[in-house]
Amino acid sequence: TDLECYYTTVQELQYARAILQKKIMESVSGVKALSVGRVVIVDNDKHKHALGVILQVSTDSANRTFTTLVLCEKRQEGEDEGKSVPQRKSEALLPEDLVAQKLFLPEGPCSHVVEKLKGIDIGGITVKTLKINADKIIDDFNKRQIPRFRNDPPGQSATTATQELLRLVESNLNGIPCLDPVNDLQLKDVDVVENFMRIKTLEEALVTFNCVHSPRFAAQYCRLHERMKVKEELDQLRYLISDQSL
Repeated sequence: TDLECYYTTVQELQYARAILQKKIMESVSGVKALSVGRVVIVDNDKHKHALGVILQVSTDSANRTFTTLVLCEKRQEGEDEGKSVPQRKSEALLPEDLVAQKLFLPEGPCSHVVEKLKGIDIGGITVKTLKINADKIIDDFNKRQIPRFRNDPPGQSATTATQELLRLVESNLNGIPCLDPVNDLQLKDVDVVENFMRIKTLEEALVTFNCVHSPRFAAQYCRLHERMKVKEELDQLRYLISDQSL
């Protein structure tokens, strides 16, 4: 089957996207776009394609953080609030997961969490902005972290922002338009443009693979993922004991 080739394409696409995102985050126009009220796509260990709205941007340019209200599932009693993705060891990635970037939609009642994100946690800067009262939202969230106010309902500004994010998800379930790095953010470096074109080519290639139609695709992909991880570790160890690393 073409599973190994598909896996390599997925890895290359993820790597190319990470490089592009890093360039965007380091650019003047990227930082300018990431201002208070900008809607972003959050991707990290806790959130998968979850919408968030920026509330505050730190002034430390070396370790810039973005305080963001992120859409998540409402906490059940005794559960940790703020998860929009269950913990998984490895996951079979289908072309529609990677190309359309389907947005996270809470299955039950929705809630929000306020988190300090790093550039690496932001998977996309959308074309949308919201009018919000950022300071009120931050103060309200911090107050509700104090045990005696923990069960207080969220304030009006936080609730409104959460509802607006939910509405945006519901009207853009299969992906939301993001700022184009070349045309919108004016990143004209040759390596950025080439990387951007490469991403488009890899995305188009994904839909041509047959392995994704196999009923056993998920299991086969996860098995291959584990095997490749072991292979990478072995290659790294071989390199470390070789003459090249000296």
